[in-house]
Amino acid sequence: MTTMTTTRTLVALVAVALVVACGGQIEHDVDSTGPGSAGTGQGASGRGGAAGASAPGGAAGSVAGGAASGAAGSAGGGPVCEAFTVSICNGPCPDTCDGTCLDSDVWPELKTGLGFCASGPAWTQKGYLCPLCEDGMVCIGGWRCGPREQCELFELNGQFNSCTYSDFTPYDGAAVPDLEECPSIPDAAVTLCGGACGGCGPDEGCVQRSPTHPVGLCLPLESYPGKPERPDSCGTKNSCDLGNGCYIPAAPLAYMTALTLTGGICFPFDTCIALANQLPGGGVCLGGKGDVLGGKWPTE
Repeated sequence: MTTMTTTRTLVALVAVALVVACGGQIEHDVDSTGPGSAGTGQGASGRGGAAGASAPGGAAGSVAGGAASGAAGSAGGGPVCEAFTVSICNGPCPDTCDGTCLDSDVWPELKTGLGFCASGPAWTQKGYLCPLCEDGMVCIGGWRCGPREQCELFELNGQFNSCTYSDFTPYDGAAVPDLEECPSIPDAAVTLCGGACGGCGPDEGCVQRSPTHPVGLCLPLESYPGKPERPDSCGTKNSCDLGNGCYIPAAPLAYMTALTLTGGICFPFDTCIALANQLPGGGVCLGGKGDVLGGKWPTE
């Protein structure tokens, strides 16, 4: 599995360049959680250090680093408000996205974090709402699909755990592997995608892929007249239509608990159960009363 070592080194170089340009150390006045933190005058650290984004299989491209600028200017130092063609837009940074600054959360505590602008070169892929994030995109702030670069800029400012993969497993920058053989799940009335499974049709996206769920699902991302509708999201209360179960991919227990209302996708019971039991990485299929019909909840 590809790690973030190379890309994190690139961002570390960007951070060093910023320190030199500012004539001193960079302050990161941002709340942070997770395995690392960024203290005043120390720069960002955590999960092996700050990093740039690496693109998974099927991604539009990989980040090779880029110019980063702090809003406070070279005289006094400050946060890194722009890097990798993405930006942050609240807290210590100005709103540079014409009043459309979007909120992010820190997971799994759901603590309000930095805002972000869903525009610019890194957002050339269509943006949808989680959990239907296309292959190559991640779920930002628990609700909006977007580029990995945004996650790396958050981390550069000391905000960790703001992103998940499309299946709501924690984002750590690792690439999504491509299996050499596509599994056969005859009871699942949905096309599989990614790696040996191939791509999807023109009106669908390959969603739910991650390092732990390398096989994705071909699903409509929007609803158009005369075409298949985008499936509903669901959770432990199973808000699916009668006859459908709620399929939730397996994730660490704290993440699945935080996502109990919107972390799943509605499927007919046969498909829901088959995916929970047989899709690589596994998950759980919930019935109309929240009872487990297939798969199992994680214990940690």
